[in-house]
Amino acid sequence: HPDWKDAIEFVRWMHGVEFLEAAAKLGGKDAPSATKASRAAPRRPQAKPRKTLNPDTANKIAGEASDNLWADDGEVARHYLRGRGLDSSTWLAYNLGYAPRSATAERAPAIVIPWYRQGSIVAIRFRFLAPVTTTDKGGRQRTVKTKAFRGSTFAGTMFGGTTIDRAADKRYRTLLVVEGELNAMSCYQV
Repeated sequence: HPDWKDAIEFVRWMHGVEFLEAAAKLGGKDAPSATKASRAAPRRPQAKPRKTLNPDTANKIAGEASDNLWADDGEVARHYLRGRGLDSSTWLAYNLGYAPRSATAERAPAIVIPWYRQGSIVAIRFRFLAPVTTTDKGGRQRTVKTKAFRGSTFAGTMFGGTTIDRAADKRYRTLLVVEGELNAMSCYQV
């Protein structure tokens, strides 16, 4: 729906029905007093095909970032990660890296966090070492801590799934759902 509204308004827009009928559809009940709207339901806009992350590009970014993390210039990133309470064994478990100039419009220094599905990188998140002010397409400025590499696909992927088998004693396995990657890594480490 082009405007943010409630569920009833969405059903009205989607099916071209009046308020009572939309409410009845959502409630799973018949609405004998509801009447159909005279207009036809609008067509759904065709979604543009989404570009996906090129595996060669993803592997190149992750590989270079991993090398950067361990290089002399990566000390600023290692300092950031230690400051977040993460130790080097966790960096290795999640294949973290460092980009002195992230592959984003901001070109800001960032921790590189690859997301894996079935052994392949499907998304890359850049966690900036310091918040960055950016301007969106509407001209509004906002401050961001993270940004994804173009073509990243996060849907249907659980961050850190590759570490489940390496997690603590199998007798004490617990799945934690947390807000962000750094939180997930902290839980894994503990």
